[in-house]
Amino acid sequence: MLLLLLKLIISLFVIIVGADQMTNGASAIAIKMNIKPFIVGLTIVAMGTSAPELFVSLSSALEAANSGNAGMGDIAVGNVVGSNIFNNLLIVGSVSLIAPLAVKTITVKRDLPIVALASLALLLFLLNGNLNRLEGAFFCVCFVLYMWMTVRSAKTSDSDDEQVEGVKEMPLWKAILLIIIGLAVLVYASDKFVEYASDIATRLDVSEKIVGLTIVGAGTSAPELATSIMAARKGQGDMAIGNVIGSNIFNILMILGLTGLIQPIEGITINFIDLGVLILAALLFWLFSFTKYKLERWEGCVLLALCAGYITWLVVNA
Repeated sequence: MLLLLLKLIISLFVIIVGADQMTNGASAIAIKMNIKPFIVGLTIVAMGTSAPELFVSLSSALEAANSGNAGMGDIAVGNVVGSNIFNNLLIVGSVSLIAPLAVKTITVKRDLPIVALASLALLLFLLNGNLNRLEGAFFCVCFVLYMWMTVRSAKTSDSDDEQVEGVKEMPLWKAILLIIIGLAVLVYASDKFVEYASDIATRLDVSEKIVGLTIVGAGTSAPELATSIMAARKGQGDMAIGNVIGSNIFNILMILGLTGLIQPIEGITINFIDLGVLILAALLFWLFSFTKYKLERWEGCVLLALCAGYITWLVVNA
């Protein structure tokens, strides 16, 4: 079991490295094409931190179809549900403790409601235990519309002059090579990560749902956690909040949308309690941001307490 856990951790680390390299290459190409740094950060860099969730969910769904193991579908969906719960409770709670976070008006009025609505739509789609191609296509269309709306508003704002930290210039050949290598690493490591997670579920005699919501969900949220905490420590609250919100939207609309479109997921056992916590976390994040347009330390404590309570409930009922 210890060896299996070590393999899982190593594969997750490789996934994060692969996502980081692919994002660096894509960002460098975008800069060379004179795409504004703010837009790069809003799209490519933000999606890069969600790449682990994308490849793990897609790999799990394909494995479920090929092997006939319906439990793998729970890893595909549990990965996203667990990741978003950790994003809204653990990450937002943690960064709020580091420093109270100011939240922009447009974030409260546009982005956070979209997170809540996407979570509610996921609940409605999973009532029958399946995610089909039509539902996946709906999520994909919503994601494209959201990105169009976000980029359009960003182009007309003063934030065009902001810089994205960590975007390095490099020769075109090197940027393309990084994308290819990063993508290959992501595909291979994600497949291994799903395999090890499934083996752990078997060894522990617990459902893939529990593993997806906890180990996989928390693990694939590692890039967002690290990015948000570092941003908060540097006093860049907007980046910390934006990273979490972007990840939440990408996870449901892009990741589950693309996964459901490519390979419908059947036999999902994620229940009303899991999805209820997902929606509650999104609503609390929205409510706390709406009051004074600021996240206080005590509100961060409430989010962390809810996160601890949910994990405890999962463990007790495993």
